[in-house]
Amino acid sequence: MAGRLVIIGAGVSGLAAAHAAAREDANLEILVLERSQEVGGRSTSMNDDGWMVEAGPGGYLDTEPEVVRLVREAGLADRQVAAQAAAARRFIYRGGRLHRLGPGLLLPTPGSLLGARGVLRAMREPFVPRGAGDDESILEFCRRRFGARIAERIAHTAMLGIFAGDAARLSVASCFPALREMEQEHGSVIRAGLARRRTAKRRADEETDAPTRKLASFQGGLQELPRALAANPRIDLRLGVSVTDIRRDAAAADGSGAYVVAMASGETLVADAVVIATPVQGAARLLGTLVPTVGDLLAQIPVPPVVVVGLGFDAAAAAKFPLGFGVLISREEGVRMLGCLWESHIWPGRSPDGCFLARAMFGGRLDAQVSELDDAEILSLARSNLQRVLGVDDAPIFSRIVRWGAAIPQYEIGHRGIKAGVEAELDRQPGVFLAGDALEGVSFPKTAVSGLSQGRRAALYLAQTEAQRASRAASGDRSAG
Repeated sequence: MAGRLVIIGAGVSGLAAAHAAAREDANLEILVLERSQEVGGRSTSMNDDGWMVEAGPGGYLDTEPEVVRLVREAGLADRQVAAQAAAARRFIYRGGRLHRLGPGLLLPTPGSLLGARGVLRAMREPFVPRGAGDDESILEFCRRRFGARIAERIAHTAMLGIFAGDAARLSVASCFPALREMEQEHGSVIRAGLARRRTAKRRADEETDAPTRKLASFQGGLQELPRALAANPRIDLRLGVSVTDIRRDAAAADGSGAYVVAMASGETLVADAVVIATPVQGAARLLGTLVPTVGDLLAQIPVPPVVVVGLGFDAAAAAKFPLGFGVLISREEGVRMLGCLWESHIWPGRSPDGCFLARAMFGGRLDAQVSELDDAEILSLARSNLQRVLGVDDAPIFSRIVRWGAAIPQYEIGHRGIKAGVEAELDRQPGVFLAGDALEGVSFPKTAVSGLSQGRRAALYLAQTEAQRASRAASGDRSAG
């Protein structure tokens, strides 16, 4: 036996870690412990009489070759679906009206949201000098490169929709490291984007696992991937198990194990390596008992609440939703809804025939208090906001409310220091690995890639440890002889 790997958390990150470890070492014992009674974490897809509501992300950009391979190995290549053509139409609500955005959330229809002056300023971006490379906010980066109107009218609103965060606090280097690289390598985000598009096309023509760069999901929602990964017979999945503590094993010196994983039931497990793939707060708590410095650093990452409201409408109301992906709401409008996704326009099969499903989002860094409202108040707020933004005053025929007390980690100014500190401390803790969205990448594919990376590292660590034990044993035998 190559050793026992215990993975805490059965979201897409934890199960990707288990998949990678199993792929790397056929002899490894792999246990996955999950607190809830279902796998998937935030990637939970709820189907209720034909209404399919995603509790978290609705889809993912197919940009990661490792995820392409993971989907194929999970047997889901034929289950993958691409967003419908209507998803290319996106809107911002500002000044009491909808404004359609252009490609890449950067250039809207001229004269609409930015005005001619704003568009002309944005077009000067290729001639703006490189920045100094300091950690700066997304708002400041966009203001410096594209002008104040894009920064304040688009970037600020978009960050509420993507991160439920404040663009004036979020770090561009941590949230969008590619933007910083594009500026430094090409001197311009626009020039770099054109160059990368040519490279992506060439890769698509040459590589089997090249990503499509399209918005994707699965026929049964994003939860299909963690469910498929959990079905791997190599993985021992245990649901309803709450881990309370991780500590060093006193017997580690004789090679019987490195860590003791304690559970609320009173049971303990000895693990040769541990991958923690829980949300940030859980990781801070578990690592805080083992490596207090890491727990303190992770506790500095803000994770505000988000409330997701699925609303189903009949055919008469469906006609009032513009054809498109959805709408983001400018904070200046006094509307508490961060944005609304028009699910039935994005994906096939998300609502019964002739009906329409929308998902409204509330809360985030600038409105955490919304989580204090009860369900009736949340539903009333969603309806009033939809009436104001879209003129939809029809009563929904279906509703589903999902509350995340802590939703999306905020990579704010200073996050690079937190990340570096956590990684440096964990490098000094042999056999302990951190996966998920705590440090780098909150999207569905990024968390999956994090899991793959940490699962692979854990398997390689255990293989090296086993080889060292065998070498020491052989040396002992020779000495005895």
